[in-house]
Amino acid sequence: MAHHLYTTPAFIIDSTPSGEASRFIALFTKELGMIRAMARGVREGKSKLRGALQPLAFADVSLVRGKEIWRLTGASGSLSLPIVLRGERKRLELAARAASLVSRLVHGEEKNEGLFDTFDEGMRYLAEEKLEGEALQNFECALVLRVLYHLGYLGEEQWRPFFSSPLSKEILDALSPIRSSAIVAINRSLRETHL
Repeated sequence: MAHHLYTTPAFIIDSTPSGEASRFIALFTKELGMIRAMARGVREGKSKLRGALQPLAFADVSLVRGKEIWRLTGASGSLSLPIVLRGERKRLELAARAASLVSRLVHGEEKNEGLFDTFDEGMRYLAEEKLEGEALQNFECALVLRVLYHLGYLGEEQWRPFFSSPLSKEILDALSPIRSSAIVAINRSLRETHL
């Protein structure tokens, strides 16, 4: 029986060792939503997939749906935040918190292209811009607002400017005077998720 091969952009959330040489990889994908896939032999030194499947990295992945689990058959990396942000502890920690939030809020294999594109834009912005101090705090706030909006947890009109335009210095600067109100709205939305 032939299996359908799915190829999609993905963000590697985390990975867990399985057996001697394999890993279960948690992936947030553009086409399939949040999935866990088995990557066989990826822990071996000769594995071609190894570099592309590091946590906090973007990759184009190829997957096959088995009887019980997804199997990862191919991957090519496009952006590894641990490499790009080497020595940038605060920005890397922010990326890890954002990945954890998405992992916590997105359940099951349900396509959410808007959320994936927003997350992709945010992680690439974080990798490219030298954000520090207040700008970094504003960025995290703006990213969380956007994630919550795309998941349907935040619909207040007052926050629309922060998720309806591409990320920019102007958007982050505009968030400074109202960041504490935004944090209150974020915390209220997170409480309402019951997760």
